Amino acid sequence: MTEELRGILWPKGHRPDIWAIVDAAQDQQVYWTLTNSFLPHSCLFAGALPEALEMAAPYLVQLDPEDKLTTYLAKNLARNVAIFLRTDASLHQLRHHLRTFLTVKDASGRRMLFRYYDPRVLRVYLPTCNAAELETVFGPVTSYWTVSEEPGALTQFEFRGKGLRVIPQPLGAGAGVEEMAPVIVCAQSAIAVNKARTGHTRVPVLLQGAGRGGVLRRSSAALRFFRTVTAAEELPFPGGAYTIPPSNLEPDVTVYAEAASASEVTLTLELAHGGKAETKVKAVELTMDGGPAEFYAGTTPGTRRRVAVRAVEPRSFTGRLTLRSVPGGPALTLYPEENSAIGYALADGFSFDAPREAIRFWIEGAAASKTVGDAGLRLFVEGSQIAGDSCPVTVVTMGPVSAVIPGTPSRAEAAGANPLVLLAGAADGGSAVGLATPVTPAGVKLHWSVSRQEEDGSVIRVLSANPLPTLRAAGEGVSLLTDAAGTFRVRAGAATGDGWGGPFAELETILIHAAVTENTTSVNGRFCACGRVPGTDQFRLHSGSGGGVKLEATVTLTGGGSDGRRGLEAIHGGWINNIVSDNAGARYKGGTTRGLRNFEAGPVLDAPPGESRCVAGSSPEGPLPATAVIHAEIAPATSWKVRDGGPIEQIWRYLECRSYLALWPAHAPGHLGILLQIGWSFTGDYACNETKTTRTIVPARLTSTGTVVYPALRPGAQTDIEETYDWHND
Repeated sequence: MTEELRGILWPKGHRPDIWAIVDAAQDQQVYWTLTNSFLPHSCLFAGALPEALEMAAPYLVQLDPEDKLTTYLAKNLARNVAIFLRTDASLHQLRHHLRTFLTVKDASGRRMLFRYYDPRVLRVYLPTCNAAELETVFGPVTSYWTVSEEPGALTQFEFRGKGLRVIPQPLGAGAGVEEMAPVIVCAQSAIAVNKARTGHTRVPVLLQGAGRGGVLRRSSAALRFFRTVTAAEELPFPGGAYTIPPSNLEPDVTVYAEAASASEVTLTLELAHGGKAETKVKAVELTMDGGPAEFYAGTTPGTRRRVAVRAVEPRSFTGRLTLRSVPGGPALTLYPEENSAIGYALADGFSFDAPREAIRFWIEGAAASKTVGDAGLRLFVEGSQIAGDSCPVTVVTMGPVSAVIPGTPSRAEAAGANPLVLLAGAADGGSAVGLATPVTPAGVKLHWSVSRQEEDGSVIRVLSANPLPTLRAAGEGVSLLTDAAGTFRVRAGAATGDGWGGPFAELETILIHAAVTENTTSVNGRFCACGRVPGTDQFRLHSGSGGGVKLEATVTLTGGGSDGRRGLEAIHGGWINNIVSDNAGARYKGGTTRGLRNFEAGPVLDAPPGESRCVAGSSPEGPLPATAVIHAEIAPATSWKVRDGGPIEQIWRYLECRSYLALWPAHAPGHLGILLQIGWSFTGDYACNETKTTRTIVPARLTSTGTVVYPALRPGAQTDIEETYDWHND
């Protein structure tokens, strides 16, 4: 029969002008034969179709006389599966033309599908058309062929603009339905267990010749069968056999298979009138593993997320798999390695041989997700639409970690930038450093962790009892205590640090250990003097020409790295003088009193805003070497005019101070650490005249009030240095 059809359609040999419209609704075998061929074809229905409609739609196909589809159509003309046509138009032009009369309106104006591609419709319709209607139907088409009403012939229809020409063309004896042997045609040789239970789950299985009755047997319940794509009730297989009732409607039966568990299943079809067919279908289980946490992928090579594809069950499966992204979310790219430069767009799918053992890939997103889980991965058997496994994916972007240090502005640090240098012990629970990082999309829970850098040598590791500084949850971020020493990396990750990768932001932090190794501070305890300064109008109470208070201590610093010197260049130091109390003034004749300061609000620092917070002459201010001698001298004095509204009669000062040896990072001058506290006082009270002191009320004296050496650096907040002071680092 194939030769007779070739003789009618290609009388002068093969030419590319013969087309067919095949109707998959007439025979399920049409769809599978077409999709397994390499012929150019296109569905006449527009848009994305449900699977059931896709397998019952009309298709325009350009025929080849040697293709298996042509052979199939020749053997099954009597099934009314196709009409044929001749044209020189392209596939695009021809499809556009044929779609123009795919629908018609009935008498009430409702649109209806016009199944002109059914031979039984077209051969009756064409002879009833007038010239205008024929012009519409033919367009670029020069000839149509349909199977004739009488068996064993085709009818050719031509229109040259003058009327319809009808030409019977006999095919010879035997035209019609070829007696078909029993065959089991499964759309896929491997059906994946749909773990997600979404999307496509079933595959059509054509039982050729089973319309006359028979039995379908299965070797395992790993495959379940249903009458339709959406049927809820499973076909019964008592004893592993389903009895197919006979029908006069169609010679074939289509059922739909769904994989329930991993196994190789043997299907056997036994027809009632005799004949037997057998095939094997694998029900396979596909598994992806994205780690124990939610699947968060970043947008840069260092923040990709690893995904593993496990070996397929059963292990006898030797086909190929496809990994594809879920439509609608951010675009995902697959990379063979964590830092690979070449990637594969997962919207198109990435296919690979099914692994014998777990194989891993790395996933990167093109842009941040709008909501958590709006992207996703699906794993298929190649060529299938059934997702064997799936997982939601969130593409996350994170900003740099910002450090909010008490007493200083916030500082944002990008990963890889200069480290944040702080003093070990300078931050307790009340002065902890706040760390945070912006993250998109909202709702991503960050996991904070801290680790020590391997480069730290033993010289720094032994200096703190804690191996790592303490992190505590604080709002959207964490607070960092500086209760360890060395080089650390604080990480905020959209994963749990489980080794599967993912987006993160880091801040390298060096905590410097400081200790006093020698204290050579002295307060001489001498008596001081009071009198008029020769040649001036000043009356002065003073501690002498030299520094009465000599502040001096040797400090040893140990930073990060193998030699303990990393980060030291950021540390400054000096002496801070804090006035605990001060009563100073002068009384003039007539009762006028001139005070020096009013300290009723409490103690304040003696450095006014805008000046260095170190005592004048304190050195070095910084940066400090690994071993530094920090020195300052203080010579307390108070002066008043001899005449200020009247001659002077009395001068006094009762001053108590505490001087602190303080260290601070250059970028965080308010983040103070205290090593040493020196207490001292300066007192004196005299009755005066314009030329000299006339009577001592309280002798002027400079004395020590005690020394405290802290065994470890103490936060400035734990001393009486006022935290509200506007520190300025010149």
